[in-house]
Amino acid sequence: VQWCKPKDQDCYSPAVLCRDMDEDLETFKMLKELYPNRIQLLRYEDFMNDAVSKAQVITEWVGMNFTSSMKSFITKNTNTEINKPWTISRKSKEHLLHWTRTLSLGDLHEIQDSCARTMEKFGYKTVNSLQNLSAEDVFQDI
Repeated sequence: VQWCKPKDQDCYSPAVLCRDMDEDLETFKMLKELYPNRIQLLRYEDFMNDAVSKAQVITEWVGMNFTSSMKSFITKNTNTEINKPWTISRKSKEHLLHWTRTLSLGDLHEIQDSCARTMEKFGYKTVNSLQNLSAEDVFQDI
């Protein structure tokens, strides 16, 4: 992201980000133990990969009905690309692996070296190449 500069370790350092994610996961586990029916874990990538299904699960989990208009809205806005900063319409499955087209192999190795344990905890697989990756190559269930 443009606002994140190399001198700002809070957003630029993979090790710092992964440490923060580890802390977030520990907090989640603590809250899940205290409030087992009141908190859920949802990875961004899982939602991007199957927005309708995940939205239905969340909607029903909070006690609402998942309606056909909700499904239509989500389907339309996750399968349409409007390249404007203010829009919510994105082909979410295409954006899911966008990083494989923009990240250098050196940056990939730095991230994986710094974050191996965190990646494993969150169900992210390590990869050796950025070529022809699918969601199954990168993510596993947690």
